[in-house]
Amino acid sequence: MDSDTKYLTMDGVHVIPNFIEKESLDELKPLLLNGLDNWYLHLEKAENKTLSAMEIAKIKQNKATYGNNILKLDHSEKSGNKDLYDAVAKYMANDKHEIEHLFGEIQPEDKFGITVMLTGSLITPHTDEQVFPQGLRTVNKMTLRDITSVCYLNDDYEGGELCFDLLGIKIKPKAGTLVFFPTPKRYKHSVTTVTNGQRFSVSKFWNFKSS
Repeated sequence: MDSDTKYLTMDGVHVIPNFIEKESLDELKPLLLNGLDNWYLHLEKAENKTLSAMEIAKIKQNKATYGNNILKLDHSEKSGNKDLYDAVAKYMANDKHEIEHLFGEIQPEDKFGITVMLTGSLITPHTDEQVFPQGLRTVNKMTLRDITSVCYLNDDYEGGELCFDLLGIKIKPKAGTLVFFPTPKRYKHSVTTVTNGQRFSVSKFWNFKSS
């Protein structure tokens, strides 16, 4: 995307359609399905106890946090997902520039992750803002995660709308759409139940650079 990008803005929720072009999405599709296959293979190894204790603990933590129907595709060297993460990183290389165009200088909180919502999954209302524990705040900031961004890698599923209940906004983005928004309580959001198919997305958290 270039500096002439047309943002669709609704009460501070910003949407960039076609942030990733169709040809690139077509390239990603088999890599995403392979990533899902790798997850199930990983799960089978865990059940057969052929993984390390640390890897098994990671799978249990994912289930405890997200349930059985929401998966976080592993980006470790052993996961088999290197080509997928490299391709996504290439096609999303310009997201920082687009967000800074509206919000000023930012930096990513951590590596991005690819989330898969399977049929029957949903995400309950929540905010992404994290407040520093008392005594651990920085001089210039009291919170982590100033901006959330989500890029949608497919749209061949039913349900799975992104909802901002306090703002009365519901979004069912087309594949390749980038959505970003601030993290305070006003932007509490949820994802409705995926009633059919698999929903692939990339989530990132961003912090304003302290002066």
